Amino acid sequence: MTVGRVGGFFRKRNVSFYVQDDWRIGSKLSLYLGLRYDNYGFFTEEHGWYANASFARGLVVVPDGSLAQVHPGFAPYSSLYIEASQAGLPDTLVQPNNRDFAPRVGASYRVSPRTVLRGSFGVYFVDYTANSFHAALNAPPFVRRAQLTRSQLLGAGVDVNALYTFENPSANGNDAGAATQLANLVGLPDEYPTQRSYSWNLTVEQELPWSTGVRASYVGNLNRHMSRNVRVNACPPGPTECLSRAATAADGRQWPVFNTNMGRSMNDGDANYHGLELEVQRRLAGGLMFNANYTVASLNGYAQDATNPVSDSYWQYDWGPIGMPRHIAHANVVYELPVGRDRRFGGSLPRGLEAVLGGWSLSGSYSWQSGEFLTVSAGAGQSPTGAAGNRADQIGDPALDADRPRSEQVLRWFDTAAFAVPAFVDASASRPTRQFGTAPLGSVIGPSFWSLDVVLQKAFALGGTRRLSLRAEVYNPFNVPMLGTPDLNASSPNFGRILTSNANYVPRTLQIGTRLDW
Repeated sequence: MTVGRVGGFFRKRNVSFYVQDDWRIGSKLSLYLGLRYDNYGFFTEEHGWYANASFARGLVVVPDGSLAQVHPGFAPYSSLYIEASQAGLPDTLVQPNNRDFAPRVGASYRVSPRTVLRGSFGVYFVDYTANSFHAALNAPPFVRRAQLTRSQLLGAGVDVNALYTFENPSANGNDAGAATQLANLVGLPDEYPTQRSYSWNLTVEQELPWSTGVRASYVGNLNRHMSRNVRVNACPPGPTECLSRAATAADGRQWPVFNTNMGRSMNDGDANYHGLELEVQRRLAGGLMFNANYTVASLNGYAQDATNPVSDSYWQYDWGPIGMPRHIAHANVVYELPVGRDRRFGGSLPRGLEAVLGGWSLSGSYSWQSGEFLTVSAGAGQSPTGAAGNRADQIGDPALDADRPRSEQVLRWFDTAAFAVPAFVDASASRPTRQFGTAPLGSVIGPSFWSLDVVLQKAFALGGTRRLSLRAEVYNPFNVPMLGTPDLNASSPNFGRILTSNANYVPRTLQIGTRLDW
């Protein structure tokens, strides 16, 4: 149940412009220079019904003039509220972001009539602010949320078998409920730079005989200011759970009135990408066209949740492979079957037979990628800081023989004996924490994935502009199940097992369609 000034609409203004100039120097060299400016702005709510937990001050910042609209349930905590101007902030609750200038430069050089070199470098800004600011809408101290359960209704003497209203009783309608909601308010830093990407590439293109060309590219990318959960109100590492430590304890939370979620939405994440891309392509000639490409890449970055945000938010423990598999391959082909008029065979077939057998084309697409990098969790007990889920201890090599029967792979994708739940920091402590697990990010490689799509089609001329097209398409013609992610919880009875198929897996599907054009 939600009570208070519910609804509202976020609004903001984006302003962008781009200029570019190209130079051709002689017959071989071309230069391209550009500059883009982006001002994405920040959100405001039309009524001022939004707030930000400021972890620099230990207070809740609201837009100017909004204090009178605070929900009565949060009125007892008025000492925690401060208006934006008092905090030196605009009504966006974060400082304006107006310095996003992005230069671009590129060049191409024709080494020979069949060989071209290309390269470029650019800075790019990405507007992801909606993801981070969403939690500030319909939130305390303007909106109360509560749970209404059968036991609460019965405790209040309500006949649960009769009609009743949500106004009576109001679940969690006490001061403790309001304090809990306020303590979990998500915060943003005063400065919130736009996500930035530094991107460059170097490409060699070579034209070959038979209407074919090849391309090889190195692509690099550095991402900065990525969204990340850095709970700066968590605790330094300690033997007891963060929320159970005394407010006056030296290893307690900086702002005891707030929960460990405070300071959750940051934008200090980093990621580095390096990839080699190879491609071969043939233009349609002799009834055949194809394209095949392969990428081997490395993407490393900080984990979404900072494990030790108070002591070291950039701890190398949180750095490792993220987001994408190491190998990706795609292939597409179109082949006009060589039977029928103007083709290699069957040019002299009778008209009726040629109409049935001639003019068909076969096409298909194939994709394959290696398994994703997976991280094994402990799944039992809190980490020493309470800022992120804990990992398991890795005590051996988890890799198993990839050629095992699939029935064995499903039951035990990796060697579960290579992991263990970390020991307690101090087992005698009240509500003890466990030691940081030693398993690195991405130490287990998940199942690979591939898909195949085959199409057989033909168009029949019906006279004039009329055409009838027939199409038969088969997805996954061999009906091979694709395995999902194994259970990665070292405390689970199904640890290491695969219980589901890949979310992108499609069972064998046959589609037959026709289309009439006139």
